[in-house]
Formats: sequence, structure tokens, C-alpha cells
Amino acid sequence: MLIGFGWVFWNLNYQFSLSSIDREIQNFGNPNLNRRHGANHYDQFAKALKQILGEDADKMFIMIVRNERDMTIYQTPNWPDGLNLEIPQLGGLSTQKSTPLRGGAQSKGQSLPLKNPQFITISDGSATWRVGVMGNRFNTLVLGLNIQEFHSGLEKMKRWYLGALFTVLGFTAIGSWLLANRALRPITVLTETLEGITAKGLSQRISTGIHAHEFQRLISVFNDMMCRLEKSYLQAVRFSSNASHELRTPLAVLQGELEQLLHKALPDSEGQRIAGLMLEEVQRMKTVIEKLLLLSRADTGDLRVERSRIDLSQSVSNLAEDIVILAPHLKVETKITEHIEAFADSHLLHQVFQNLVANAIKYNRIDGMICIYLIREKGVIEMRIGNTGPCIPVMEQDRIFDRFYRGSSSNEIGLDGMGLGLSLCREILRAHGGDLSLERSDHDRTVFLIKLKSTENDS
Repeated sequence: MLIGFGWVFWNLNYQFSLSSIDREIQNFGNPNLNRRHGANHYDQFAKALKQILGEDADKMFIMIVRNERDMTIYQTPNWPDGLNLEIPQLGGLSTQKSTPLRGGAQSKGQSLPLKNPQFITISDGSATWRVGVMGNRFNTLVLGLNIQEFHSGLEKMKRWYLGALFTVLGFTAIGSWLLANRALRPITVLTETLEGITAKGLSQRISTGIHAHEFQRLISVFNDMMCRLEKSYLQAVRFSSNASHELRTPLAVLQGELEQLLHKALPDSEGQRIAGLMLEEVQRMKTVIEKLLLLSRADTGDLRVERSRIDLSQSVSNLAEDIVILAPHLKVETKITEHIEAFADSHLLHQVFQNLVANAIKYNRIDGMICIYLIREKGVIEMRIGNTGPCIPVMEQDRIFDRFYRGSSSNEIGLDGMGLGLSLCREILRAHGGDLSLERSDHDRTVFLIKLKSTENDS
């Protein structure tokens, strides 16, 4: 809009200024067309212009006169050589009469009628001229004024306007950005808060006193929603924790009773078989309850990590030996760097390794392989546990760490489980300042990557 306005303003100013120059040329020329004049008259006219315009007259003014036979009867000596002017044929007579020269004689007191004038702009390479072509039925008068300074002035005005325009546009853009940023600040804060919400960050709220009135209701609704969500979540966490605690005691009693019953039962009897099955189910329930208890503690930030310096290389080597015993039908490949130590909770780390190895055994081919690699690089321990089992679909790879989620392969193979193992492993490793991720899963191999810091100072 500003550019369009500037173009219109500049164009109107140019046309208005050019019309003023045309009138000035016409005012110079018309009085010399009041009657039929000879060359001497135009020579006197040129001398008069020099007296009026001073020393710069030759640079400012040019003139040529032609008679009715299109022959030049007068031409100013300073007519530019490089100025190629094709004098147009003038049209019919206008209603305008020539203005008598001051003190000049007229034929019988009457002025000759004038032809319609024409104006053109031409250049000789060094200067720009505005040329007016006027005449009566006897003579054609061509007057030119140097408008180089006029064009220079317009160019300066154009540069000034463009500079002012871009300055205004710059300030307008900055002002609009600041205004929009200020107006949308509550939305930005709300978005950042939503992005930062985790299970441990449900206590976040947005202050209602520092934002525009239009957003007060939105912020109030968001804060109320967060209050309800936090309350519900804490109730669920407390229930999970309390239920796990309450179930541990009766399960321990039940386990003890079943162990005694199993001990007293006759060998190979039906009672021994039933007691053994029940004892396995109780053990499985205890495992699930222990996982739920650890997860609830991780959610509330109460997961206790009793750190000590452990020889991780030796622990992983022992783990590989256990795999050979537990799954003799599988091939085990290891690449373990010696003397890698970690400052961590050995019991919790052992639980992580056991879960991942158990999955590697369960989700594997009959003649498959398990690979365990352990390296240390720049103070970071990287451990990879992989197997040659079925590929995890791409659409499921982001969900395998969700609690109670069991992939399609688990259902197809018919394996039991609650879908808590990977989630618990990740929480334990994050409590140590590390992480667990799925590095790859394709038709050839599925690999999980464990990262930990390697020394006490790093932890």
C-alpha cells in the first residue's frame, strides 16, 4: 500500500512539474508568434533570453525556427550536435491567440492564430531537454529547456522516499512483531508449559495476573485442568504404591504356605503339581507387584539408587554365561571391553540386564543369536543387547516403552507378560542419569542401547 501510494505521489508530482515547465516554454514562445517574423527577430529574442538567463543561457536554452516550407530560418549556435530531433507536424489551430510582445507591433492590431503545441522530452547524451513545438501558419518555433537538474531533483526525491519507505516498513515490521508477540505471549507460555508437562511436572501453573484480560479464562481453564489431572495422577500413584505394599505381605505368606505344602506333598502327586503351579503364579504376581512399586516410586521421585562402584565388565560377562545356561540352543556373541566401572546401584542394574536378556531369549528364533557389546567412549558406557527375533513394526517402536503395552509379536507368539519390563528398565537407567533406547529393529536384528556414565566423578 505504501509503495503504491509512493508511486502515485511521485507520478503526480512529476506530471505537475512537467506541466509547469511546459507552460513556461509556452509563455516564452507564444509572444513570438503574434505575426510573421524573420530571422532577425528570433536573433534578438535569443539575445534577450541571454540577458534574462545570464551566462548559463547557452546551457539552459536552445531554439530553432522553420518557415512554412520547412526550411530553417534561425537556429541557436548552442544547438547540441547529438540531439536528433524530428519536429512533429502540428495540428489544427487552437482557440488561443498569441500574446503581443510588450511594445511590439501587430498587423492591424490582430494576433495570428496559433497551432496546437506539442511537447516532448529528448536527450543528447549529456543533458535532458524538454522541447516545445509551437507555431502559426507561417513559422514553426522549437524551444528547449534543459531539465537535467529537474530530473536530478526527482531522483533525489525518489531515493529519499525509498529510504523513508524502507525505514517506515522496518519500524512497522518491528512494531508489528513486538505487538503480535506481546498479544500472543499467553499462548506461547501455554504452549511451552504444555510441551514441558511430564508425569513429574503436573504441578506447573500459569500466572493469571500478568496477561491480557482476553486470555484470563483460557489460563484459568488450563490451570483447573492441571489441578484435576495432578490430583487424579497422584491418586493413581498412591493407589499403585499402597496396593503394592499391601499385597506384598499376603503374597509372602501365601508363598510360604505353598512352599511348605509343596515340601509335604508326595512326589509326583497331583497335590505337588497343583502346589507347584500355584507357587509359580505367586512368584509371577510378586514380580509384577515389585515392578509396579518401583515404577510408582520413579513417578514420585522416590526411587532410591544406592550407588557403589561396580565392575560392569565382570557383571556383563557373568550375564553372558547365564544366557548359555538358560538358553543353550542360542548362540551368544560378546564383545566386552575390560575394566569398565560404573558408579551405580548393582541390584537395579542387574534387574535391567535380566529384563533385557529375558526379552532377548523370549523373542528369538530357535536357532537364533544374542549379542552383547560393551564399550566406553569419552566417559560414556554404551551397552548393546540384541537378538535375532522378529522385527518390531515401525508404528510400534515409539510405544514399546509405554506401560502395559504389548506389541503385536507378543500376542502372535502367545508369550505372557504385563508390558512393564522395558518401561521399568528405562526408569531405572534414567534414575542413574542414563537412558535406554531402541537402536534398530529390522529383519536381521533388534538391538537395544544402554547408556551410562562410567565413573563416580561423572555421575
